[in-house]
Amino acid sequence: MTVHQIHGSDAEVVPAAYPNLWRVTNCFDSETFEWLKNLPLAHNERWHRDHDCLEYRLQLTTDSESTARINQLSVSMTGAMEQIVGRRLRPAMNKVWLDLPYFHCPYHADADLLMVTYQVYLWGYGGSVYGTGFCELPTATINNPGNEIEMPFESNTGYINLNIDQKVHHARNCDGIRLSACFQWQAA
Repeated sequence: MTVHQIHGSDAEVVPAAYPNLWRVTNCFDSETFEWLKNLPLAHNERWHRDHDCLEYRLQLTTDSESTARINQLSVSMTGAMEQIVGRRLRPAMNKVWLDLPYFHCPYHADADLLMVTYQVYLWGYGGSVYGTGFCELPTATINNPGNEIEMPFESNTGYINLNIDQKVHHARNCDGIRLSACFQWQAA
């Protein structure tokens, strides 16, 4: 385990069973975590489902009041991400997702232009709520995922995926609700 100041807290970063994948606990300081986890309750935030978005997923819109603060959060975490993954990075995309009952994410690999994904689980409620399952390399494919390691869905935890090996991953069907934030970087 290594401790990093990713954003205002001593985040514990532990290599997962697969290369270029880390489990992170204590992702954010309490103020940032409280702000992010309460986004669905704010009257001034806007949520939508893009035409190409997964079913049963709402996403915070880019014109929401918190978008600029989320983008700044990504910029402030860039140095720590570079230190963890050993690569020069620049922010690419940031998303906050509210996944509703019946949500699932099919097997896929992230786009190769994305170098790093940092997904932080904020809260889950009711029923079964699952994290992200990463499939065993190097033999995993979308059609044959093989064995997998699941990043458990626990508040203020998450994972960092260095996407140089195009790891196949997915999320199982949930019958609860889950909220998470996703920060992504490209190579600088």
